[in-house]
Amino acid sequence: MPAGEVWVHCASGYRASVAASFVAAAGRTPVAVDDSFENAEKVGLHLVSPEDDSTDTTDGAEGSDA
Repeated sequence: MPAGEVWVHCASGYRASVAASFVAAAGRTPVAVDDSFENAEKVGLHLVSPEDDSTDTTDGAEGSDA
């Protein structure tokens, strides 16, 4: 499994906190984003959509926003 941070976000924070606990349990470092997602690109974070991510190793299932 790759090491590193996994950033999680949801509108209310509830789903992101649940996702962060799973990420931590898997040995990765969760970063819970506590701001409007629309502000991410404004501050210089590179956003990758599932359609653009050539490193996606999922089985094709739709992802969640958590």
